[in-house]
Amino acid sequence: MKKFIVICAVLLFVAPAFAADWAFYGSARVGTWYTDRTYPTPVNGQNDDQATQWALQGNSRLGAKVKADKVSGQVELALTATNGGDGGDGGVNTRRLYGTWKFTDDAFLKVGKDYSPVTDFISNQWFGGDNDLLGEGNFYGRRPAGLTLGVGNFEIAFLTPSYGADVGTTATGINGSTGGDPDSYIPRFEASYMAKLGAGYIKPFPACSITRFRLTASATSTTTWTSCLMSPASAPAGTSAPSLSAARSAMA
Repeated sequence: MKKFIVICAVLLFVAPAFAADWAFYGSARVGTWYTDRTYPTPVNGQNDDQATQWALQGNSRLGAKVKADKVSGQVELALTATNGGDGGDGGVNTRRLYGTWKFTDDAFLKVGKDYSPVTDFISNQWFGGDNDLLGEGNFYGRRPAGLTLGVGNFEIAFLTPSYGADVGTTATGINGSTGGDPDSYIPRFEASYMAKLGAGYIKPFPACSITRFRLTASATSTTTWTSCLMSPASAPAGTSAPSLSAARSAMA
C-alpha cells in the first residue's frame, strides 16, 4: 500500500512534465577550411603559416525546447572535440539553460543563462566556427547567467559581472595592469529596445558595469565605470546593415 501511494505521488508530480510540448534539435558542424596567413613580423621565425582546419566546431549542439501554458524553457549543450591531429574527444558545455514565465500577454520574466539583451546577430560569417563577427564589429554580450524582464519590445537584464564575480581571485590585463584584484558591487546591467520599421529595425541598447580594481603591487585602488551604447540597424536580405556605436569610460 505504501509503495502504491509513493508511485501515485511520483506520477502526480511527473504528469505536468508529460503534458508539456517538447521539441528536440541538434547539429554537428564540421569546419572545412584551408588557411594561408602571412605575418608582417616573423612568428617563431616564420613569415607565413598554412593549415588545413578540418574539425568539429565548438558550436555543434544538442538541445531541447519545452512549453507548458505560460512557462517555457530551453536547454542547449555544446558538443566539442579536441582540435588538431585526428580530433580527440572533447567536453560537453552548457550554451543555454533558462526558463521563462509569461505572466501577462506582453511581459515575461526569464531566469537562467541565455544571450544578453545587447547581442544582435546582424552577420552570417561562417569562418572561425560561425563567428558572425561577434566582438569584431558586431556587439556581443555572450550568454551570461542572470534575470531578464521583458515588456513588449523592451528588455532589461541583471547579469553576471564581467570581472570580480567571485572572492579570492585575481585577474590580469585589466587597465593594462598585471596582478590585481577586481571587485564588483552590482550585477552587470543591460537593456535593449526593438523598434521595428517594416523590413528592418533599429535596436538601441545601453550597458553598464561598475568594478573596483585594486593593484596588489602598490596597494592603490581604482574605481572604473564603463558604459556602451550601440544601435545596429538591420536591412533586407542582400544589403548591408549600418551600425552606429559610442563608448565612454570614467575613472575616479
